[in-house]
Amino acid sequence: MATLFSLAIVSSIVLIALYLAYKLLLAPLKQPVINRVTIILIYIISIAAWPVSQWIAQSSKTAATSANAVHGISIDALTAEFITSPETANRLADALLLIYYIGVALVALITIIGVTKLIVSLRRSPLIEIEGSRVRLMDNTDAAPFSFFGMMAMGRHDLCDARLIVSHERCHQRRRHSIDLLLAQLVAIFQWFNPAAWLMMRELKAVHEFDVDEQLISAGINLKEYQYLLIKKAVGARFPSLANSLNHSNLKNRITMMQKSNDAKSRRWRALALAPALILALSVTHLSSVASVIEAAASSRMPGVSNGKVTENNPAEQAIAA
Repeated sequence: MATLFSLAIVSSIVLIALYLAYKLLLAPLKQPVINRVTIILIYIISIAAWPVSQWIAQSSKTAATSANAVHGISIDALTAEFITSPETANRLADALLLIYYIGVALVALITIIGVTKLIVSLRRSPLIEIEGSRVRLMDNTDAAPFSFFGMMAMGRHDLCDARLIVSHERCHQRRRHSIDLLLAQLVAIFQWFNPAAWLMMRELKAVHEFDVDEQLISAGINLKEYQYLLIKKAVGARFPSLANSLNHSNLKNRITMMQKSNDAKSRRWRALALAPALILALSVTHLSSVASVIEAAASSRMPGVSNGKVTENNPAEQAIAA
């Protein structure tokens, strides 16, 4: 459990750095396919950063210990006077671990409740066929059309725009966007404390909409009619983050992106900026103060739990153990 906590700390630092690089350099470009792949890679890299960081730290520690042993110097002895007492650090780490897992449980619970309500609502809605696709008709007049993995839904009041809506949501399904959102939601659950996790999910949803818009325009839909549909659906009920809702993305950004020409390949070198951002983030995780927090988190345990077993915090036993 503590290992997951330390993984969340390291991956959140990396995600923040890569999100900022992406937002500054890649988000403004009209290249939805490349940006989608980049965001998925950012998620994967942030998750993989912890074992890489651990390996680098262990290698550096071994090298430093060997070098200092020659001079008879102990790093622990030199730094012991400048750090918080181990008992205080351990108590703080245990408290943070408890808070972290309470947050994970709450966000996971909220996600499960939201998805459950969504599925129940869909099951209760009548099923019809439009343009060869099976669609659930909802009575909620505030609901925007959306798709959720293999399910598609719209309000009865949307039947007049059914052809465009079905084309839009079917494109989300064909591009497997819900799988991306599942990954983003899992990262957000385990990094609930990290603003970048939620902001990156928003960027991913925007890229999905840009991607669908580009696909539909390339297929020859009426642009004015499509933009009018987006304007009508700019307001409406929001759905759980795992659903691809027609009104998820900022309308102004979408229309602006539609009017842009595809960015030249020469500008795609900006993705290389993720490399120095990653190096910077890993360097931050190896600062002495940050590394000590991560190490304390990795060695901490849930209060009252030891080796997976619930124990009684007996002061006498703790005194003997000390």
